[in-house]
Amino acid sequence: MINERFLALPQERQRRLINAGYKVFGLNEYKKASTEEIAREAGISKGYLFYYFRNKKALYFYLYECATKLARTQVMDEGFARLTDPFEMMAYAAEQKARLMADYPYLMEFAIRAYASQHEDVSPALDRRIIRETQKIYAGVLAGLDYSRFRPGIDPIYILRMLQWMGDGWLREAQRIGAAPTADEMLAEFRRMLGTLRSLCYKEEEDERD
Repeated sequence: MINERFLALPQERQRRLINAGYKVFGLNEYKKASTEEIAREAGISKGYLFYYFRNKKALYFYLYECATKLARTQVMDEGFARLTDPFEMMAYAAEQKARLMADYPYLMEFAIRAYASQHEDVSPALDRRIIRETQKIYAGVLAGLDYSRFRPGIDPIYILRMLQWMGDGWLREAQRIGAAPTADEMLAEFRRMLGTLRSLCYKEEEDERD
């Protein structure tokens, strides 16, 4: 449980602690992530860290909830809501995430490790949250998109899920070999994936006029 006094801190001090958590949890497995290192990165004592958060697990889940909230408010904004083309929507979301990383440099590392976590103390509860959040997104956002340009026989939802899996797999491979990509590199690679799938899935212009 979060101590309400943490939420009363100035935004910059909150962000410093959040970024410290993303960095340490993002670069280490949960069990090896040091709360002492998080406190040092945040510029506070370990005692104050546990004054704000009951324990390590409470901090971790707060960081996860913060990440999902940032995605909803700063990625899925009014501009996002106006889009009806599935591939344009995915491209817009990727660009917004790249901007988000300017304020939270280790957010992506944290998210990748959270989604890939296995046999960790936090894994079962985290898996349930990820499944719940994913179902909510697909039920809400994707239902309002225009799928009329897809070729007959192609399942648009499956293609968008495939794109997500491809992106996750590419990021995990980069993480595994210790070559964490920059935001610009990730955006360029994702655009390349989008372009390839779009050309394979969309009808030719002549077909659309028939």
